[in-house]
Amino acid sequence: MNIIKNIFLLCIMNYMVSCNQLDNVVVENLSGKFEGTFERVESGISLGLSEVSLEFEGNTYKGSHKEPRYPVICNGSYSIEDAKVIFANDCFFTADFDWSLILNGEYDAMLSGQELTLTRNNGNFEDTYRLKRVEK
Repeated sequence: MNIIKNIFLLCIMNYMVSCNQLDNVVVENLSGKFEGTFERVESGISLGLSEVSLEFEGNTYKGSHKEPRYPVICNGSYSIEDAKVIFANDCFFTADFDWSLILNGEYDAMLSGQELTLTRNNGNFEDTYRLKRVEK
């Protein structure tokens, strides 16, 4: 009976430690400049990678993208709620392209060390930003 209790306690302790490890990688502060890639996967097929940069200061962001309109990053404000970053884009855009490529709305976020991953699932596609902090 003691063996079962010990195994049960060990499992509970392991679960509690793993939860604490996850809490440490959740986004809390994004200040600084990040560079990396953007990728959209649609129906299991990658539409390609694009070089991007994002800079966070206070509750504002600005960024750039190498490929025309893939994705579209301008500037605006953002907020952090739990493991999500919510972007509010302040720029004006014409109607002649896919607006779902604008960095806007809610993204799941994970910050591990200096690496930030932002992901968004929307129907048939998943957008992923894989970024590394290059300046504080």
